[in-house]
Amino acid sequence: MEEISLTLSSTGHLTRKSQITDYQYHGIGLQTYNFWDFLVQTYEEKESRDAVVRLDDVSNTSSARGHPINIRVPYNEGHPEKGKKTRVIRGAGNNCLPNFIGKWFPRNDDNDQVNLHCAMMLALLKPWHVLEELKMANTSWQESLEQFLDQSSNRYRNIISSIQHYHRCKTATDTDHDDNAPVIDTSLDHEYPSADEDHRNALENDEDQNTASVQQENITAQDITDAKDRQTTYCERVYARDAVDIARGAEVFAGCENVANISGTASIGQSADLSRLDLWRQRLQCCVHDEIPEEHEDQNVISTDRVEISDDPDPTVTVLPIAEDVLSAVHPDELLTDQRRAFDIVAWHLMQTMQDARPRQLLLQIQGEGGTGKSKVIQTITNLFKSKGMQSWLIKSAYTGIAASLIGGDTTHRIGGLTMNGKQMGAAGKAVLEDR
Repeated sequence: MEEISLTLSSTGHLTRKSQITDYQYHGIGLQTYNFWDFLVQTYEEKESRDAVVRLDDVSNTSSARGHPINIRVPYNEGHPEKGKKTRVIRGAGNNCLPNFIGKWFPRNDDNDQVNLHCAMMLALLKPWHVLEELKMANTSWQESLEQFLDQSSNRYRNIISSIQHYHRCKTATDTDHDDNAPVIDTSLDHEYPSADEDHRNALENDEDQNTASVQQENITAQDITDAKDRQTTYCERVYARDAVDIARGAEVFAGCENVANISGTASIGQSADLSRLDLWRQRLQCCVHDEIPEEHEDQNVISTDRVEISDDPDPTVTVLPIAEDVLSAVHPDELLTDQRRAFDIVAWHLMQTMQDARPRQLLLQIQGEGGTGKSKVIQTITNLFKSKGMQSWLIKSAYTGIAASLIGGDTTHRIGGLTMNGKQMGAAGKAVLEDR
């Protein structure tokens, strides 16, 4: 299923939102931008007549005080949002990375995909307004790409090499898995019953089939409980128990001896029920904001830590620590195919290093959309290093501080010693990089 975004054009028509359309109708001043640079170095913003700074106005604003004003480039005629939206050129030191969603680019070493690969690289790296500008009528896609690269900087060859690197890694891993696959012994002779025997045995065993199936599964109540627990994270279960304990303190479940086994038909809520629910909501907000309402200052307010409340008339609170590892690791066998491939690459490199085989330094990037399990793979890899006593050999990084904190790492800028606004790295920063 394909998801599309719709937008309302300046003429009131509903049109499909497309970055290709945005690039195709880019305005004067972005003619030298290819599609890659267009996505990375510009962004879209609502057009404001008071804030528009054209390219020919740059000289008038260069001496102005304060933060430099970013240049706005309006779309050309024909763009659905001409007059409503404009492109803003990012300022110096504002670095971004492209995030390509969907199937990866085709490989350049497959005869069936090479033409598509060359066409996509030209559309990505060569400036154009219409697709016919990507190649001449009397040249092939491969020739057009080579001619373009010969006249361009090595930066574009490096981009293509990085795109192809994914395919090289995947091929190497698949080959390694095939070489290490278990060999099935087919030399043994098996005696199979005849068709008549099969039919007779099927009739004899048909009556006991359902009973045998139930006996083989033998599912217990504990199995069901464990399966339900695996559907939620540890923190979710802790917070749920805390919320129930807070509700007990607010007497939301008044008259119910066992909250876990509430049963019966639903009834219409009374004013007393609403009051208890409102008190429960206030208690939960106190936990989130670490505050005590004035009307409840003399009462026990539950903290956001793990708590236990006794059944005495005057409840007492016991605070227990919450586990620090929000993102837990899993057994390598539970990883998906691509996740296991990344884990195996790191595990092989670690074993080779521990055996003093001296492999080249491994620099591995794990990419994917939110919720695809990147942090889970990294935590599983971290557990591997911990089990070998080699935690100091593993350096983890992420683009943002929040993502880095979830995996117990640092930001890419900090680990790589990248400076902002073009500032030169100091001697102390260079010494840290050399130690790594």
